[in-house]
Formats: sequence, structure tokens, C-alpha cells
Amino acid sequence: MLLTKNQEILKSFISSKNIQYLYHFTPLENVKSILKYGIFNRDLVDVCIRNGSVIKVTDQERFENARWAICCSISWINNKMLYVKEQNLGLTFAILELDIEILYIYNCVFTPKNAASADMRLLIQQFRQKDSKLDQIKTLFSDNQSLDIFFPDNVQSEVLVDTEKIDVKYIRKIHVRNAAHQRQLIDDSIHPELITISKKLFYNRPLKQELLDLQELLAFDDEDWNTIL
Repeated sequence: MLLTKNQEILKSFISSKNIQYLYHFTPLENVKSILKYGIFNRDLVDVCIRNGSVIKVTDQERFENARWAICCSISWINNKMLYVKEQNLGLTFAILELDIEILYIYNCVFTPKNAASADMRLLIQQFRQKDSKLDQIKTLFSDNQSLDIFFPDNVQSEVLVDTEKIDVKYIRKIHVRNAAHQRQLIDDSIHPELITISKKLFYNRPLKQELLDLQELLAFDDEDWNTIL
């Protein structure tokens, strides 16, 4: 795919920050259909529900007024939001790891904090119309100017992917908490090779950022986890 100049600039920044992971979480019950049809934005989900599809929805209101978007997080899931949804809705979640190409191939809106916060809601539509996204994504890393820091300042920062659907080909892995959840999805999945147990992704994001390789980070045994927090 031939990239535009703005896409090339954004891709270069992403590489310079050593950003390797993009995440989206969803109820476990949605994974089967996602692996068949892709990840839908809220507008398309509502159409499917009206036509009889059974899809678990975790945000009835969408206070950021971005039903046209699919919400994602860079380098670590928004574990604060995930915890609130688990507690309030009583659902079990999976974390989808997506190809970072999405960040520069799709039109994305980057917000340095929760997109539903009052000041972000006022800016989202303005951000959506801008061709260059470099200044937007830089606001996620304003306190971390070092080129090798891949964590945004705020774990609740968001990427709003402006698309009706993210295709299945962009899904790299499906992370679950335990073997029972893994078996549940493998038994019901057309892509069992994507499903893996990654319990630590559901924890708080590490505070130390000296470990610049998330593969190394996620390889730590449970008993070693506290030594790097």
C-alpha cells in the first residue's frame, strides 16, 4: 500500500517511540463473531442488533459522541476502564491485540485522556477533520519525550479509529485471563491459533518504563511481577 506523506510521517513517529501494540477490549461473548466479521463501530453494531444479532454492548450512552469510531489503546489496555466495566456489568472480557498499521492506515483521532471527558468531547470532531495526526499523537507522550518510551502519559488516553469496521486480518492475538477462557474461545473459534493466555495484560500498567520490550515484560512470572512495579 502506497502511503501518503502524512501517513509516512506518522509511521516514522510510531517507530521512533517503539510502539508495537494496539489494544481493544470486548466481552468474551463477542469474540466469535469478531473473528468472523471483524470489529464493528457502534453505528454498525446498532444496525446489527436491530437486525437480530446478539452483541454484548458495554457502553449504552457513548458520551464522547463518537459512534463512528472503534476505541483502542496504545501499548497497554485502559485497565481502569476495563475494571469499571467488569465490576458494573459482570462481564468477562478478552483483549484484542491489533496491528499497529491501523494507527497510520486508518484515519485516527488521538486523545491524551479519556475521550468522554468534557474538554475532549469538544475537540474530537475538530481532530477528526485534520489530515495530519502527528501533533495529536504527540500529545499522548508530552511528559515522555524520550524516543524509546512507548507508554502514553495517561493510561486512559485513547485512539478513536474512524471506520465502520476493522478487518479480521488486523487482529494479531486474542488475550484472555486463564485456561478456562482460552478453552471456551478455542472450542468456538475459527482462528484458535490467535487465542493466548496473557493474564498480566489485565493488571495495572507497570510504572517503570526501563523495560522497553513488552514481550520481555509479559514473560515475567507472577511472583516476579511486583519486582518491576
